[in-house]
Amino acid sequence: MQRYIPGQIGRFDDSFNINCIGDTFQHLGVPTVLFEAGHFSNDYHREETRKYVFYALVSSFEIISENDLVGNRFDKYLSIPQNKVVFYDFLYKNIKINYDGIEIITNFAAQYKEELIDNQICFNAYIVHISDLDNYFGHFEYDAKGAIYQDENDNFPKLNRKADFYLDNNVQFVNGKVKR
Repeated sequence: MQRYIPGQIGRFDDSFNINCIGDTFQHLGVPTVLFEAGHFSNDYHREETRKYVFYALVSSFEIISENDLVGNRFDKYLSIPQNKVVFYDFLYKNIKINYDGIEIITNFAAQYKEELIDNQICFNAYIVHISDLDNYFGHFEYDAKGAIYQDENDNFPKLNRKADFYLDNNVQFVNGKVKR
């Protein structure tokens, strides 16, 4: 896969979670090869992702059919970089908030959650991280340059709240995006 998407292959941690399908199969004794599929920029309907999962499946079938699976090659697996969460759907920087009468500048991130509403999959943005976020990236990034945060209820962002808010420079965000 490195030739198709160089530098974008990583491995997840090896923690076990019975609620994940691959781990459930392994728990039941089913030999399992698991492909985790990440996100391509602006590919929320997963078309590019599906294409690369297909390439991975075809490549694995080819390798298995060649019967070239001699010996353990854990070193190759372990040489794949470990994934870290460094990307969010939305990253908002230099937001001024008033928390208990103290004004501070902070950053926060929002992430889409896929929600089934009226038999349609909807992507709804929720605030998921509030901190300096210096080593993080967003598919959409907005620098507020010290503009003051306000939403319907508060003058500071809260975790797990929808990313619908205003800035005092007359910019409104609806579902994470700037409303035009």
